Amino acid sequence: MRFIWMMVAGLGLLVTSDCFAQGGGLGAGGGAGAAYNAFQNQPSSSSQSAVHSNLETIQVTGSAEISIEPEALRLVFAVAQSKETSQATAASVKTAVANLRKAIEELGIEASDVVEDFIVMRPRYEWKVEKLDKKDKYPIATETKIGFKMQTNLHVMCKDEKQALAVIDIAFENGVSEIISFDYWHSGLDEQKRLATKQALAEAKRKSDLLLAVFDDKPRILNVADQVTVSHPQSQYKTIVEPADPSANRYPYNWSNAYKIFAYRPKITFYAGSNLYSDASPKRPPMNPEISVHAKVTLVYSSPARDEQLKIEQLKASNREK
Repeated sequence: MRFIWMMVAGLGLLVTSDCFAQGGGLGAGGGAGAAYNAFQNQPSSSSQSAVHSNLETIQVTGSAEISIEPEALRLVFAVAQSKETSQATAASVKTAVANLRKAIEELGIEASDVVEDFIVMRPRYEWKVEKLDKKDKYPIATETKIGFKMQTNLHVMCKDEKQALAVIDIAFENGVSEIISFDYWHSGLDEQKRLATKQALAEAKRKSDLLLAVFDDKPRILNVADQVTVSHPQSQYKTIVEPADPSANRYPYNWSNAYKIFAYRPKITFYAGSNLYSDASPKRPPMNPEISVHAKVTLVYSSPARDEQLKIEQLKASNREK
């Protein structure tokens, strides 16, 4: 079934006066000109630890990304008809929806997985230009109602992309010309969020054990924060747009005063997947549209410099009392 992992952020030593805590396929997108670089979507090849003076806390962040193959795909397309009267328009839409439902159910899709969502019924107008009298110098343009247009949307739940493409073919055969939206889904998404958080916490602990081993005594844990985000396939597509004039010397200098009409350059859209930095690299490149679950866990430790300063201040206070 072709549908339209773990990463770790760097160790950060940050200055703060308080304890840190926080709560935790069919698509197109991406930038235009900047996407022309074919390698732009590649993950960054390095991570960085930020070190500042007057340290008070040490923050160690671990993050994980899990890719999930969708188990359902919802299509939304518009069924629109135009007739002279509202009654005729509604009847025409009703017939079109009935024909679509029958053809879709023949693919093995349950009737309950095809839902109609009525949107709008509006009058249609056109301009009529005429002179009321032959002596009139200027014509009069009048808007006249010529009929009605009705749009209703069909939401169709498909088990995979193959079935979704078959539904699209049926829709086109029945006069549908607008695919409005699509969504990927998985019933086990909540469990994957918990798993990603667990992996992110394990990575934060692993990095803490490794990087904080430089201290004689491991710093005290002060706080913990987490954050989980879900990225659906439709947001992971990339669009490449070739610049209209990639080179200033493309044409002879003596053409500088000439009007230029550039050739049409179509946009190229492809599934790029996640481009986030990953210390633990994916096993394969992004081939199929997948739902990505990102989790980040930050462990906040007390800096040894902070503890030492507290001891000094306590000692000074004690001496003053004596």
